Amino acid sequence: MKENPRQTALAARKRQLLLDGAVFRIGIVHAKAQVAHGFRAESLLQAALVCARSFANAKLEAALGPPDGRIRRLMPLAITAFSMLSRKKISKLAIGAVLTAIAAIALIKRNKK
Repeated sequence: MKENPRQTALAARKRQLLLDGAVFRIGIVHAKAQVAHGFRAESLLQAALVCARSFANAKLEAALGPPDGRIRRLMPLAITAFSMLSRKKISKLAIGAVLTAIAAIALIKRNKK
């Protein structure tokens, strides 16, 4: 029995549409899972912390950074220096004095603008 070419084409099209529908349904299930994961407390907290860190970094870069924006190159040096100071158990008074000096420099730079 010979198959009609039109019926063969229709059957192939039907298989393709069924596969496309299955892929679409999988995409919907995946999107629902992503939304459910995004609304978990841990995910919301992590997103808030990332947002706060980005905001603080932008403000710090604007206040303390050199005009050409080299703060990203200077941050590893600052972190290393702070780590060294904390390892040597420098008193809290010295760390407070350094932070106060940084704040004063930022205020002076801001007032010059």
